[in-house]
Amino acid sequence: MNAIKLFLLSLGMILFLAACGGNDEVSEPPADAPVEEDDSMFDDNEEAEAPADESDEMADGGAYSFTHFELDVEYPDNQEIDVDYENEQDGVEAKYRNDLEGIDLEGDEAMQELEAYFSQLDFDQSTIDDEVIEQVISAFNLDPSYTELELDIEFTDGTEKEYKHQGDQ
Repeated sequence: MNAIKLFLLSLGMILFLAACGGNDEVSEPPADAPVEEDDSMFDDNEEAEAPADESDEMADGGAYSFTHFELDVEYPDNQEIDVDYENEQDGVEAKYRNDLEGIDLEGDEAMQELEAYFSQLDFDQSTIDDEVIEQVISAFNLDPSYTELELDIEFTDGTEKEYKHQGDQ
Protein backbone atom coordinates (compact mmCIF):
# COMPACT_ATOMS: atom_id res chain seq x y z
CA MET A 1 0.00 0.00 0.00
CA ASN A 2 2.83 2.40 0.83
CA ALA A 3 4.50 1.59 -2.49
CA ILE A 4 1.35 2.66 -4.37
CA LYS A 5 1.12 5.91 -2.41
CA LEU A 6 4.80 6.61 -3.02
CA PHE A 7 4.38 5.89 -6.75
CA LEU A 8 1.34 8.17 -7.04
CA LEU A 9 3.08 10.94 -5.09
CA SER A 10 6.17 10.66 -7.29
CA LEU A 11 4.07 10.72 -10.45
CA GLY A 12 2.18 13.79 -9.22
CA MET A 13 5.42 15.63 -8.42
CA ILE A 14 6.87 14.84 -11.86
CA LEU A 15 3.77 16.17 -13.59
CA PHE A 16 3.73 19.27 -11.38
CA LEU A 17 7.40 20.05 -12.06
CA ALA A 18 6.97 19.52 -15.79
CA ALA A 19 4.10 22.02 -15.82
CA CYS A 20 6.19 24.65 -14.02
CA GLY A 21 8.63 25.14 -16.92
CA GLY A 22 9.36 28.55 -18.45
CA ASN A 23 6.30 30.52 -19.50
CA ASP A 24 7.43 32.05 -22.78
CA GLU A 25 4.31 30.97 -24.69
CA VAL A 26 2.20 33.75 -26.11
CA SER A 27 -1.52 33.28 -25.49
CA GLU A 28 -2.58 36.09 -27.84
CA PRO A 29 -0.25 36.07 -30.88
CA PRO A 30 -0.68 38.68 -33.61
CA ALA A 31 -3.53 37.54 -35.85
CA ASP A 32 -1.58 38.08 -39.06
CA ALA A 33 1.78 36.61 -37.98
CA PRO A 34 2.89 33.77 -40.28
CA VAL A 35 3.15 30.28 -38.81
CA GLU A 36 5.94 27.86 -39.62
CA GLU A 37 4.80 25.18 -42.07
CA ASP A 38 4.43 21.65 -40.72
CA ASP A 39 6.89 19.63 -42.84
CA SER A 40 5.15 16.37 -42.00
CA MET A 41 2.25 17.34 -44.27
CA PHE A 42 4.45 17.07 -47.37
CA ASP A 43 6.07 14.10 -49.10
CA ASP A 44 9.83 14.18 -49.60
CA ASN A 45 9.37 15.17 -53.26
CA GLU A 46 6.87 17.96 -52.65
CA GLU A 47 7.72 21.44 -51.49
CA ALA A 48 5.60 23.86 -49.52
CA GLU A 49 4.44 26.83 -51.52
CA ALA A 50 3.81 30.20 -49.93
CA PRO A 51 0.33 31.61 -50.33
CA ALA A 52 0.05 33.83 -53.41
CA ASP A 53 -1.03 36.85 -51.39
CA GLU A 54 1.80 36.69 -48.85
CA SER A 55 3.75 39.53 -50.47
CA ASP A 56 0.57 41.63 -50.54
CA GLU A 57 0.27 41.20 -46.76
CA MET A 58 3.86 42.40 -46.29
CA ALA A 59 3.24 45.41 -48.52
CA ASP A 60 0.23 46.31 -46.40
CA GLY A 61 2.31 45.99 -43.22
CA GLY A 62 0.33 42.92 -42.19
CA ALA A 63 2.38 39.84 -41.41
CA TYR A 64 6.04 39.46 -40.56
CA SER A 65 8.31 37.99 -43.22
CA PHE A 66 9.65 35.44 -40.72
CA THR A 67 8.51 32.65 -38.41
CA HIS A 68 11.67 32.61 -36.26
CA PHE A 69 13.72 35.63 -35.17
CA GLU A 70 16.68 35.29 -32.83
CA LEU A 71 18.78 38.37 -32.07
CA ASP A 72 21.79 38.49 -29.77
CA VAL A 73 23.61 41.81 -29.32
CA GLU A 74 26.62 41.82 -27.02
CA TYR A 75 27.96 44.91 -25.28
CA PRO A 76 31.00 45.46 -23.07
CA ASP A 77 30.72 44.48 -19.38
CA ASN A 78 28.61 41.37 -20.20
CA GLN A 79 25.57 43.45 -21.13
CA GLU A 80 23.37 42.10 -23.92
CA ILE A 81 20.08 42.28 -25.75
CA ASP A 82 18.47 38.92 -26.45
CA VAL A 83 15.33 38.39 -28.57
CA ASP A 84 13.76 34.98 -29.24
CA TYR A 85 10.58 34.68 -31.29
CA GLU A 86 9.15 31.46 -32.71
CA ASN A 87 5.78 31.00 -34.40
CA GLU A 88 5.19 27.29 -34.95
CA GLN A 89 2.20 25.01 -35.45
CA ASP A 90 1.95 24.37 -31.69
CA GLY A 91 2.02 28.05 -30.71
CA VAL A 92 4.04 31.24 -30.42
CA GLU A 93 6.92 31.73 -28.00
CA ALA A 94 8.55 35.08 -27.27
CA LYS A 95 11.33 36.28 -24.99
CA TYR A 96 12.91 39.72 -24.80
CA ARG A 97 15.79 40.66 -22.51
CA ASN A 98 17.59 44.00 -22.63
CA ASP A 99 20.24 44.32 -19.91
CA LEU A 100 20.88 47.97 -20.81
CA GLU A 101 17.29 48.92 -19.94
CA GLY A 102 16.64 46.30 -17.25
CA ILE A 103 13.96 44.51 -19.32
CA ASP A 104 13.33 40.76 -19.00
CA LEU A 105 10.00 39.70 -20.52
CA GLU A 106 8.43 36.43 -21.66
CA GLY A 107 5.20 35.39 -23.32
CA ASP A 108 2.51 37.99 -24.00
CA GLU A 109 4.47 40.84 -22.38
CA ALA A 110 7.49 40.11 -24.58
CA MET A 111 5.31 39.81 -27.69
CA GLN A 112 3.66 43.15 -27.00
CA GLU A 113 7.07 44.81 -26.77
CA LEU A 114 8.46 42.97 -29.82
CA GLU A 115 5.49 43.85 -32.04
CA ALA A 116 6.55 47.51 -31.91
CA TYR A 117 10.01 46.55 -33.21
CA PHE A 118 8.88 43.90 -35.73
CA SER A 119 6.36 46.25 -37.33
CA GLN A 120 9.28 48.49 -38.39
CA LEU A 121 11.05 45.66 -40.23
CA ASP A 122 10.48 45.48 -43.97
CA PHE A 123 12.83 42.83 -45.37
CA ASP A 124 12.63 39.30 -46.71
CA GLN A 125 15.03 36.49 -47.60
CA SER A 126 16.20 38.30 -50.77
CA THR A 127 17.13 41.58 -49.02
CA ILE A 128 20.89 42.19 -48.95
CA ASP A 129 22.54 41.41 -45.61
CA ASP A 130 23.68 44.97 -44.85
CA GLU A 131 20.12 46.28 -45.32
CA VAL A 132 18.70 43.67 -42.92
CA ILE A 133 21.29 44.59 -40.29
CA GLU A 134 20.62 48.34 -40.77
CA GLN A 135 16.86 47.81 -40.35
CA VAL A 136 17.34 45.77 -37.16
CA ILE A 137 19.76 48.35 -35.70
CA SER A 138 17.27 51.11 -36.49
CA ALA A 139 14.11 49.31 -35.34
CA PHE A 140 15.63 48.21 -32.01
CA ASN A 141 17.44 51.56 -31.63
CA LEU A 142 20.68 49.75 -30.84
CA ASP A 143 23.49 51.66 -29.20
CA PRO A 144 26.42 51.47 -31.68
CA SER A 145 28.85 50.55 -28.89
CA TYR A 146 27.94 46.86 -29.17
CA THR A 147 30.79 44.42 -29.74
CA GLU A 148 28.85 41.90 -31.82
CA LEU A 149 25.43 41.48 -33.36
CA GLU A 150 24.20 38.02 -34.35
CA LEU A 151 20.83 37.47 -36.02
CA ASP A 152 19.24 34.17 -37.08
CA ILE A 153 16.01 34.29 -39.07
CA GLU A 154 13.78 31.65 -40.60
CA PHE A 155 11.63 33.23 -43.28
CA THR A 156 8.09 32.19 -44.14
CA ASP A 157 9.31 30.18 -47.15
CA GLY A 158 11.58 28.09 -44.89
CA THR A 159 14.82 29.89 -45.85
CA GLU A 160 17.16 30.21 -42.87
CA LYS A 161 19.74 33.00 -42.80
CA GLU A 162 22.38 34.08 -40.32
CA TYR A 163 23.66 37.65 -40.11
CA LYS A 164 26.70 38.85 -38.14
CA HIS A 165 28.08 42.33 -37.60
CA GLN A 166 30.87 43.76 -35.48
CA GLY A 167 30.00 46.98 -33.65
CA ASP A 168 31.81 50.28 -33.43
CA GLN A 169 33.21 49.39 -29.99
